[in-house]
Amino acid sequence: MIRCEAEVAEGEHEGRKLFFNTMVKTKEGKANYFLKRLIQALGVEWTKKGFPTEDMLGCEFMAIVGQHEYEGRIMNDVNDYLPPS
Repeated sequence: MIRCEAEVAEGEHEGRKLFFNTMVKTKEGKANYFLKRLIQALGVEWTKKGFPTEDMLGCEFMAIVGQHEYEGRIMNDVNDYLPPS
């Protein structure tokens, strides 16, 4: 699993932190779809051998964020990742 922390750069929630995790592989041992989307959005080089996680630091991306309720609290869900515009 890769644990991520991002900061909202603009808009209504500018400056707020967003924390999320993404699994490296699925139960079947295949690369996780959402990890692939994140790596592509960050512009990090991806090969069959993997990718350098340190290249993820400081990169910008756009996120499609939804919400759900958990134990009476509103929680964020990152639904997709896009390259910065």
